[in-house]
Amino acid sequence: MFLLGLFDMVTLTLNCIITGYLTIKGATFCCYPTFIYFCGAAIIGFWSGTCLTSVILGINRALDLWFPNVTRTLFAGARAYLWYLPPILYTIFMATEGKVFLFAKRGYTWYTSPYEDIEELAYRKYEYHSGLHTFNNFSVMVLTSLIYVILVVSVWYKCRNVSTQKITRIQKQLIYQSYAICFFIIVADGIYVYAQYYSAPPFLVTIGHWCWVSCHASAVVIYVTCNETVKSGVIQLLGFDKIKVSFSTRTSQVMESTQWVTQSARTNEPI
Repeated sequence: MFLLGLFDMVTLTLNCIITGYLTIKGATFCCYPTFIYFCGAAIIGFWSGTCLTSVILGINRALDLWFPNVTRTLFAGARAYLWYLPPILYTIFMATEGKVFLFAKRGYTWYTSPYEDIEELAYRKYEYHSGLHTFNNFSVMVLTSLIYVILVVSVWYKCRNVSTQKITRIQKQLIYQSYAICFFIIVADGIYVYAQYYSAPPFLVTIGHWCWVSCHASAVVIYVTCNETVKSGVIQLLGFDKIKVSFSTRTSQVMESTQWVTQSARTNEPI
């Protein structure tokens, strides 16, 4: 989760802040070739690293439901840090070996070709296709869907004979988390692969970029709203728990004072 959070923060800087700046400036690749090139390399690298980290995290959760001893053997203690290595190496590999994404002002997003949507130029689109990116996206679409279906089915199977309200709420929360995460990943993966090979209409590109941003930003909203442990931690971190306790204490004092005044008034009433 920590590594995934780092990847998300870096990627959001690229696909939100830097992309917004380039859009406002109306920049093309020729305006800032070096800057856009290295940003594009970082984009394909961190996106691929995020995908692999998400898959590893899903496998960890699935194993924890069925084989907790295996989970402890593989992920407990300092061994968890060893799992940082594959995503980091994969990020470096994709950033250096894969074809980078370049900003195109007519789509206000990043493509493998800097000439995207420029109809006046007749260029060979297939020369800019990234086979590694396509392989990564299709693999993640399949693996993520499979893992989260297994998670949902596993929770249902484990809790099928338990009918308490708490278990039912946990099941609903897990299903919501799973479908939200899968939706953004699958849509973003699919649209960006499609845009490599075909001319995607502007509305489709906008949806794809929004889902790409949501892949990295929605986790905060999903976990804060659905995960009670994360929600409690955020409340404590922001100090809202102290405000809540102070408010509850003040409310109790006011109620006690009101009751005392009421009882005193009744005692002093004439018979």
